[in-house]
Amino acid sequence: MKKEERIKKTFPWGTLFAARENFEFGYFTKEKELVDKYLTRPSDVLVLGSGNGREAFPIHANGHSIVCIDNVTIYLDAGRLLCKKRGIDNVTFKEMDVTQPWPFQDEAFDFIFFSIFSYIGDRRWHALQEARRVMRGAGYTLLSTATSLYPQRHPRSLHSEYLFFDNVDSIQNAVDPIGFRVLDGGVDPKRHEYLFVILARN
Repeated sequence: MKKEERIKKTFPWGTLFAARENFEFGYFTKEKELVDKYLTRPSDVLVLGSGNGREAFPIHANGHSIVCIDNVTIYLDAGRLLCKKRGIDNVTFKEMDVTQPWPFQDEAFDFIFFSIFSYIGDRRWHALQEARRVMRGAGYTLLSTATSLYPQRHPRSLHSEYLFFDNVDSIQNAVDPIGFRVLDGGVDPKRHEYLFVILARN
């Protein structure tokens, strides 16, 4: 069975990812604002929980070297297929569990997309520590979290390990012990169940 057929057969989202030209749905409004403001030069970029590359594809032509990691093989296969079809050679997809030790050197990345913080339970703290370790001193992490509106809008996707943040101050209190400070961010103006912040090293 060809890889594209396997993607479509094995997991329904694979069909969606392989077919949609906007690679899921692109950036959220606040997310795009922060990317445009803080990712302004060619950089080494890491995307955590990348799926098929939602965060990577909008910026792939900007001179970045991008590593996308996820622990769902079908998403990674879809991303690789999309890159191959479009001749994109600066986006790499790697299967990895972010809650385990990361196979990257210290200060390997200038910019990190961290969109799974609310969803991975107590293991999120290990992942955040690793993000700080692999982020360069002058780099940034774009942390995406869910707000308390999330349960109302996505009740079927919830489980007990979810963690919600409603404002920037609550994020600062959570990341300060790990050595991060919040530089910028806020609740998305269109999708209020999501909060986006830029983190830098203390």
